[in-house]
Amino acid sequence: MNVLSLLEARGFAPVRVSGSRGGEFASPCPGCGGDDRFRSWPEEREAGRWWCRRCGKSGDAIQFLRDFEGLSFGDACRALGWDPGAAVHVPGPAMVPRGKRPWQPVEATEPPSLWCEKAGAFAAWAAERMEDPAAGGEALGFLASRGLRPEIVRAAGLGWNPKDQWRPRPAWGLPEERKPDGREKKLWLPAGIVLPVVRDGAVRRVKVRPSEAGKVPKYFALPGSSMESWTLGQGPAWLVVESELDGLLLHQEAGDLAGVVVLGSANIRPDAWTYGLLKQAARVVVALDFDAAGEKESWRWWAHEFTGARVRPVPVGKDPGEAFQAGVNLRAWVAGVLAEPGG
Repeated sequence: MNVLSLLEARGFAPVRVSGSRGGEFASPCPGCGGDDRFRSWPEEREAGRWWCRRCGKSGDAIQFLRDFEGLSFGDACRALGWDPGAAVHVPGPAMVPRGKRPWQPVEATEPPSLWCEKAGAFAAWAAERMEDPAAGGEALGFLASRGLRPEIVRAAGLGWNPKDQWRPRPAWGLPEERKPDGREKKLWLPAGIVLPVVRDGAVRRVKVRPSEAGKVPKYFALPGSSMESWTLGQGPAWLVVESELDGLLLHQEAGDLAGVVVLGSANIRPDAWTYGLLKQAARVVVALDFDAAGEKESWRWWAHEFTGARVRPVPVGKDPGEAFQAGVNLRAWVAGVLAEPGG
């Protein structure tokens, strides 16, 4: 996991603006929100470096998790799969490990209990708004266009937030932050479709698909959210996809044929618990988005990490949602892939 995947896990979509230093990417800053002022270099050192031209913060992947997720140094190292005792300071605020180590799955970082409580209440409130035809009708129409039926929307607890809201960060168990002018920085709950991820009965991640296109990245992960994988259904076969809506669609259409693992981004790898499930699977179907990032990760890591893995992006379009809109029978596609010899 590098700084690029950390940004994508928070809902940002960094844009490559230069090939210097292994590739330079631009995005809004997760801290101050400065549009296009945040620069990241994912290929530098062990897991990349970053710098915001507006607020002046900079660092490496460890510092990213400390500044924007509120993790301690030790917890940040463990979230990245690094030994805290093997991380050292280098010139500037960035920290890197002493020597490259093989990738190892890490335990998912659990959000503070207060955050889970507040996130659960927000998700429940948003789910009620989704049931209100006057409030959630537009959202339900969009989800229907992506192939999702009302019963799966309801079962997954998807919700609708009709307008932007702001909350004090400490009220959600998050550390206090200040804007460059010294004013309190609050937790933003964007207007849009609310997608909660639940594990063991608790909301562990909340993403919002903003209703105002272009205002923020396509999916915005609320600060404090766990970056763990989301599993739907059960094996012995598993389908691996990037987005929550694509995962729900495949679960709806073929959940009796295979479980679904939702990563949140092509560059995110499974947490330790999910990794264990996949290692025991008879078949892992890697259906990451049909784009450069999805293709790179599919063949560079997934195809080599799991016995019986099959890299099979959808036959039409970039992802399962686009394939559905193009008329692809997703259930038949899944059944066909699972019936292939060799697993």
